[in-house]
Amino acid sequence: MYNRKKDFITILNIIRENKDVIDVYEEDLKSWSEKLRQSVDTSLTIDSFKVYKNSNNIILSGSVPSLNDLTFNFSLDTLMGLDITVESLPLNNEVIDKISRLNGVYLNWKDEMNVKLKDEYLKEI
Repeated sequence: MYNRKKDFITILNIIRENKDVIDVYEEDLKSWSEKLRQSVDTSLTIDSFKVYKNSNNIILSGSVPSLNDLTFNFSLDTLMGLDITVESLPLNNEVIDKISRLNGVYLNWKDEMNVKLKDEYLKEI
């Protein structure tokens, strides 16, 4: 038998869970966009930059069109870390250099965002 109340409660719980996902502060978005473009590639774009309060995580997702639409995710979660996805990209010196610079920016991002997560974002709970 269909239980409408149970479905409503399930949907309500999903909505409540989504309140724990917030966008980062505008100044963080602008700052890291600029740092990434200057350090890695001017074509780089940030697609998402979210704080996940329930899992104590921040994820920044972006892409680099000039590197065959390479996509990347920065995560504070040590299992994910820096995740890169790209299809058929020749690993020449220029590409290796850009990926190396992306990793360097990730390491700086991780250090700064770990502090911000504890000192700013989680204090808003």
